[in-house]
Amino acid sequence: MKMKWIFTSAIILFLLINTYLIITREAPHKTIISNNNIFTVSSQSLSETTLFSGVFEYEEEELIYVDKTLGEIQNILVSEGQSVKIGTPLFEYNSESIAKQKKQIELEKRRLHLQTEVNRRQISELEAQFKEEVIAKGPDEAKSYNSGQLQDLQLQVELSEVELMKLEMDLEELDAKESSLVVKSSIDGTVRAVNGHPRSSDAPPVVHITSDSYVIRGTINEFDSVRVRPGQSVWIKSKALPDHKWNGKLQHIGSIPNKPESGESGTISNYPFIVTLEEPNSSLLPGYHVYIGIEDTGLQQPVSIPSSAIVRKEDRTHVYVLEGDSIRLREITTGNVNGEHIEIVDGVLEGDRILREPSNHWDEEEEVEIHD
Repeated sequence: MKMKWIFTSAIILFLLINTYLIITREAPHKTIISNNNIFTVSSQSLSETTLFSGVFEYEEEELIYVDKTLGEIQNILVSEGQSVKIGTPLFEYNSESIAKQKKQIELEKRRLHLQTEVNRRQISELEAQFKEEVIAKGPDEAKSYNSGQLQDLQLQVELSEVELMKLEMDLEELDAKESSLVVKSSIDGTVRAVNGHPRSSDAPPVVHITSDSYVIRGTINEFDSVRVRPGQSVWIKSKALPDHKWNGKLQHIGSIPNKPESGESGTISNYPFIVTLEEPNSSLLPGYHVYIGIEDTGLQQPVSIPSSAIVRKEDRTHVYVLEGDSIRLREITTGNVNGEHIEIVDGVLEGDRILREPSNHWDEEEEVEIHD
């Protein structure tokens, strides 16, 4: 009886196993797909970035060198780190020579004034004598009385007046020269360096002044210049500080190209530009080379998909498109690439559902089962 029960149980187990195997073999295989792996095709905003480079520098800078034609420097009137305004006196040349010349002119003017007074007094006396002679002898005989001496005195007075005018002009020139001996700042800013005793015109500047504001200057080629315009926002990065990024604005693009430097072919024109930073900066230093990017967001919004969805087979580009309970391999034509997305020119439409990260081992058509 026991053997019969064991035999019956074995037959039942055998039948159950075979039934399972038959059912499993006949049931279609389905690929399991996560709902997170499905991407619905839509229009994405694509942009192009125009890149160009420049140098971070002071907005204004003034280097004032010694002028040996003006003599020796007498006094330095500013110090390093001092803030200055337009017109602030910086240093002055020795003015002793001009002071001596001015004193000599003043003495000569005094002498001529005295001489003129004497001559005019003599003229007045001669004229008075002439009137007395007219009364005493009559006009005909008195006409020639001392007339030569009178004319000489009148001529001397005129010559003295001409000489005085010339001396006044000389004095004005000396005043102007004396004023030029005081060198003044032409910009607002800060004194960066002072060299009070330059030995020659080749020496460092007597005073070096820079503005307290900064700009980025450089050139942009003719092809990129037509793609950007003043007023556009830009981002700025530096190779020296790769983890930093600043925002700025393109302030100016010159209309006259720079002359080609020695060794350049001159087949492409380059135009000067100025970029300003929109926020205070404490990291960039004058002289740092930076690169600037302008995002062109005025492009159309084409259909685009994640780059990870692309499948390449036989040198062609495909994606897996979800159709009901199946996925099908579909050939596509791509366009511009923008970061992690790629433009689709042909092959899929907005609203199609594709796989974000397909497997290269899938067939051209697979039945799928979607799980959350």
